[in-house]
Amino acid sequence: MEHISYQELVMSRKVLSLIKLNRLKEATKLLEESSIHNKKYFSNMIKEKKLRKDVKERFLDTGRYALELHEYEEAFYYFLAGKYVSSNPIFDYYLGKTTYKKGYPRGALNYFNEYRKRGSIKLNKCYFYLYLVTKFLRYPTCEYYYQWMHDINDFLQIEFIVKSKEEKVVEEDIIFKEDPVLSEKPYEEYSLEEKLVYIKNLLLSKREKEATKLLNKLQTTSKQERKKINQLINNKKLYLNKAK
Repeated sequence: MEHISYQELVMSRKVLSLIKLNRLKEATKLLEESSIHNKKYFSNMIKEKKLRKDVKERFLDTGRYALELHEYEEAFYYFLAGKYVSSNPIFDYYLGKTTYKKGYPRGALNYFNEYRKRGSIKLNKCYFYLYLVTKFLRYPTCEYYYQWMHDINDFLQIEFIVKSKEEKVVEEDIIFKEDPVLSEKPYEEYSLEEKLVYIKNLLLSKREKEATKLLNKLQTTSKQERKKINQLINNKKLYLNKAK
């Protein structure tokens, strides 16, 4: 972040305090009257905070709860639905986080890049995940994201524990994998989870007929696997909408 004067820093922290207290009208007024350079950062933060209560409860809170339980497909469904209902960038952040936890770094990279264009509340953590993903993919931009994360933490006066999270990367790097659609293995040899990801990719590629045909052929006696199949069926329209 660019160097700012002490006066700007004081004003910025006042705006930030009002936003944290959810006093958004006061924060907006103070922001309009000020001459600070990072107005866009705070304006984006105010927009994110204006997420409607019903949307927050139905999609954001429910999605975060599913994410905590490692129900990644379910979490993805709620975050994707919330994005289309509200267009609030906070859902891009959580879509990126869910995709990252699921083990697809390139997909996560797309969502985090979308968030950093319009988001602010989770921007420091967004840069942290961008650092992890680009480091794994061996992109030279990884150090750029790492430095920006620290700059934002210093500005917000946040103690962001990086060391323990970096240690966790070793475990999470192992689960990174290519989508089954890129695999040379025949579809018939896929596990159920690989088949579901493959079908999801077909939907995202607008190949609805092919996806539906494969989806109808899926059979299992396991309640847990049946639940995963039903989740994909319920998410079908959302994936097709995303592909448009």
